[in-house]
Parts: sequence; structure tokens; C-alpha cells
Amino acid sequence: MEVKIVGRGIEVGPQIEEYVRKKLKSAERDFHPQSRAEVILQKENFQKVGEIIIRGEGNKEIFARSKDKNLLTAIDKVIERVKRQLRKRKSKVEERGGR
Repeated sequence: MEVKIVGRGIEVGPQIEEYVRKKLKSAERDFHPQSRAEVILQKENFQKVGEIIIRGEGNKEIFARSKDKNLLTAIDKVIERVKRQLRKRKSKVEERGGR
């Protein structure tokens, strides 16, 4: 899976990049192999915001956003939200007979 990490008003250093990639790697088994993920990290007022947009096959897209005072906590929360959405979508597909 291709991962693009963008910082808006925040310096995204190699440690944060590695952290994000490691966290997304744990959820990668639920993604389509051709998926692309865009991770946007930004500062909004006094909080840090993490957004993830995953574009899969066709026009399927998953979006999640999370805010927290700590950037790493915001990243953890947004990745958990993406995982939850992926599990929900996967279970719906399995219920319908794999379509």
C-alpha cells in the first residue's frame, strides 16, 4: 500500500513518519493491495489533528479524523477509527456473500 504523509503547519519528522507507517502496517491486511493512504497531520487552534483518507479499488474511500492535544494520541485514535471502518465494511461484504 502506498502511504503519503503530509504536514500542514506541523513539521513531520522521520520519527513521526515511521510511527504512522508502523501503525498503518498493522492494519494493512484489511486493505486492498492497490490502496493508497493519505495521512494529513495539522495543527488546529491548540490541538493536533490527524486525518486519513484511504482510496481503494473503484471509488471506495474511507475517511477518518481525530483531534487531541498530543499528536501521537491523535494518530492512534484516527488509525483505530480507520480500522473500525474497514472491519465494518469487510463484515458487510462477507454477509452479502463476498460481492
